[in-house]
This record gives sequence, C-alpha cells and structure tokens, in this order.
Amino acid sequence: TQQQGQPPEGITPHKYLRANRINPTEVAYAEEVEQLMPRAVGGEIPAQLRIAAIQRDGLTGTVDGLAAFRWFEKAARKGSIPGQFGLGGLYAEGLGVRRDYVRAAEWYRAAGGLGRYPDAQYALGELYFYGRGVPHNSRNAEQWYQRAAAQGHPAAQFLLGAIYEKGWGVQADVVEAYAWYRLSAEDLDRLHRHLPDAFPNRELDRLEESLSRLQLRNATALFERRRGRGRKR
Repeated sequence: TQQQGQPPEGITPHKYLRANRINPTEVAYAEEVEQLMPRAVGGEIPAQLRIAAIQRDGLTGTVDGLAAFRWFEKAARKGSIPGQFGLGGLYAEGLGVRRDYVRAAEWYRAAGGLGRYPDAQYALGELYFYGRGVPHNSRNAEQWYQRAAAQGHPAAQFLLGAIYEKGWGVQADVVEAYAWYRLSAEDLDRLHRHLPDAFPNRELDRLEESLSRLQLRNATALFERRRGRGRKR
C-alpha cells in the first residue's frame, strides 16, 4: 500500500517532486541523494556522510532520522570522524534513535579525542557541563571546551569566558574571561550558529568597566597571543 506523500512505485523521488511542483531546491537535494546512493551503498564514506546530512536536516522537504542514523552509523563504524560526530548528535537529539546521552558521549569522545574535531569536543563539554550521559563536572567541561577553543571554536571560547568569569570548576579569573570573550567575538556568525543569545561584545563592555588598567593590558596581551597561535594553525 502506497503511503501518503510517497512516490508511486516505479517513479523516482525527484520525478515525483517535479510532478507535484515541490520546492526546486528540495528537488535538487532529492536528485543529489539519488545520484549519491549507489556510491553510498558501495561503501564510499563521503557519499554516506552527505546523504546522512541531507536526511538529518530535511533538505529534501522531510526529515528522515532513520536514514540519517543508518548512513552516519555506517560511516562512523569505518572510523569516519564526521560520521562519529554526526552519530553522537543523533543520539543526543533522539533523531532516528531513542535519545541516549551515554551513547552520544561515547561517539563524541571517539570523534573529539586526540585533539581532533572541535565540534565534537565542544559537544562533549556541553554534556559534562549539564551532566547529560556523564557526571556533571564543570572542570571536565572546561577541559573539553579548552580543546575546542584552541582550534578556534567561538562557542567554546565564549563559554570559557563565562566559566572563568564565574569560577565554575576553576578559579575565577577576569583576565582569562576577557581574553576568551574577545576571541569569541572574532567570528560572530559562527558563534551565533551555536549560541544565538551570546553577545561577547556586551560582556566585554561590562568587564572593561571593572578591570584595572593593568588587568585590561594583561587581558589584551593574552588575547593577542592566543589569536596569534590560532592563526598559525
């Protein structure tokens, strides 16, 4: 029995979309999936990752969590770091699989270990910060944020600013806080993709009112050193 909204038997998805005058961008993504499918079935990891991302994000017009999980898992079990991160994200969101923060942490750790993949390091820091799937531990959260921040992850940099300003799991240090906030302000577009309500310039203005001249000079110097190291990567 044909399910509502599904192409009739023998009709390819992109032809069905065209016939029903569905968004041409969605048609293009459906065609891309169709073209990539033989390569994904043949074990090509980039094709598997691309199909998984399209299905996860609903770019063909419908989110297909089960398909996203299937293709991310295939790539992840072959050692693909983006696949491991993607699979961790599905477990964290409960998309295509029952939500399981323990499994999410395992896959994030696989992707983010050995100094790799800052998005996974940031995500694992989030789990430690909120105690999801791992024990709540602000110090462990700070350490994973540090790994991501050292690779230029602006959301990790912003949260390190908050951690050092408030003294969550570390000794409070307004000089560190200022330097991290200022680094996060270097890439606001990327920062707001992760933290839409983060406004580092507001935090900087507030801190500048309380910092001594010496503290501000030291914080600026620390920011410049860290920014210089990031540009050398």
